[in-house]
Amino acid sequence: MTKLTKALCFIIAFMTAMTALAGCGGGSVPEFDIPIYQNHEKLNIVGWEGPSPNFFSREGFEVFAEAGFSIGIPLQVDFAYGTEQWTEEMLDIADELGIKLIITDTTLVNIHFEGGGLADYPADPINVGRYLNHDAFYGIFINDETNVAYWPDLKTKLNELRGIFPENVMYYTNTCDKGYYGGLEAQLRDYIEQCNPSILSYDKYCMMDDGAVLSALFHDKAVVRYLAKEYGLTSWDFILTTGGYWSYRKCSEEDIRWQIALNMAYGYDYIQHFGYSGFADSEKLFDIDGNKTELYHTVKKVNLEAQKLAPVYNSFEWLGTAPVMGERGSDDMFLITIPERFSSDPDDVAGIAKITSNRDALLGIFEDENGNKGFMVTNATNPYDYKAAKVTVKFDAEYAGVRVYEKGVPTTVVLDKNNSALIRLEPGEGKFFIPVKKK
Repeated sequence: MTKLTKALCFIIAFMTAMTALAGCGGGSVPEFDIPIYQNHEKLNIVGWEGPSPNFFSREGFEVFAEAGFSIGIPLQVDFAYGTEQWTEEMLDIADELGIKLIITDTTLVNIHFEGGGLADYPADPINVGRYLNHDAFYGIFINDETNVAYWPDLKTKLNELRGIFPENVMYYTNTCDKGYYGGLEAQLRDYIEQCNPSILSYDKYCMMDDGAVLSALFHDKAVVRYLAKEYGLTSWDFILTTGGYWSYRKCSEEDIRWQIALNMAYGYDYIQHFGYSGFADSEKLFDIDGNKTELYHTVKKVNLEAQKLAPVYNSFEWLGTAPVMGERGSDDMFLITIPERFSSDPDDVAGIAKITSNRDALLGIFEDENGNKGFMVTNATNPYDYKAAKVTVKFDAEYAGVRVYEKGVPTTVVLDKNNSALIRLEPGEGKFFIPVKKK
């Protein structure tokens, strides 16, 4: 037998085996009408305090981009002190590498760190001119977790800077509920109605060093995301990346992947890593000499997995998220913390006749501009406990297959005789899937 004949026999045997597997017992594999997505925008993955102030150079930007980040908030770099040439050079490097920057400039926003207030004096027109119309300039950092007593100052500053930079992000992050109100929802509604922001950014870290996950994680993600949708704001949420300080744990690869997958199940517009440069005694992405640590490589791996899904994820609009209770009952009591008014009914999802899981799961519900359905299903158990999930999805009769994205890589599965597909989720894993019809 010649080498060519052997190769042809191998290919025929392989295709026959794949047909048998896909068809669940034989028969030809149908041709599917698979939508093609050509959105070339990156996923909005944000590095808090990135690129690092110690490596704010071409090399530092390259390392930042290499790790899958698309937006930087170099908080400790004050652009007010840079020359016009330096500012132009830094923005040019960022633009060349496909990075957007939310910058700090104390001539635009003067922050009183002790009180959290904002000084009210006019922006420097010279500095304004440096940023306007530059493609890498994404917005202005205003403040982080301002005390509610200073919200009137914040509103004034937001309005002033929006008048100068109407197309850019005026960045402010809300603190978690600290008891000023009856709960997070009331606090955020008051903030939105008093300050009239264009974004809703939130941080609370729930990954604890004893292996536990605070139940507020699911509650808060739901409240923030649904309120952002209700008020027409872009949604920004933080994940814990550099743990190992206070009572926060050093996050594993599964922990980081899980936090991103949870945010994607809620259709967040921006996923923010806290933090790129590390904090206090936290883990770091770089050692003191600037060498990449193991954590850097973990973050890079998970970010790039997510970026592979960008053309698909960015082509869909988030409609809601449904909790799917495990057949054994709630694994970690996370799902029962989600307010009913901030969740969808898993028994009433267009395109899906029924969904069941042996473990708790979250089902993000999406739709593209052509009416195609999309879903993000995420294992909702604590990755620390290392529980895999088996999710069975029975689709409406119009569908014959499902396009499943595992770590951003697509495969097409033929539905079984019950019009169902089994989606397996490892600890911390989420998968996007699109039901498809025959051609």
